[in-house]
Amino acid sequence: MAFRLSLFYLLTVTCILTHVTMAQIPKACTDPIISGQINPTCLMSSGRLKFAYDAISNTCVKFFYTHCRPKDNENVFFYEIDCQKTCVENRFLLGQKIVS
Repeated sequence: MAFRLSLFYLLTVTCILTHVTMAQIPKACTDPIISGQINPTCLMSSGRLKFAYDAISNTCVKFFYTHCRPKDNENVFFYEIDCQKTCVENRFLLGQKIVS
């Protein structure tokens, strides 16, 4: 009986936490994301904003790059951090990183 109550409690808490977490994700974070991945494109030369949802810290991370762009469409990224890493390694300017 105690095991059943513990299991019921665990499932209930998990469902509640999942519901609250999903409800708190800003809409801008969910638009470009597919199953936790951003759309596999880097940023245009004019600079764009990209949003990535960090499930561990439950935050929306907004990046703005001024000089990150694909070279002949060779650079595609499944995760925002890959784009950021490439920008830094190639000494492109990372305009700002805002965590909201």
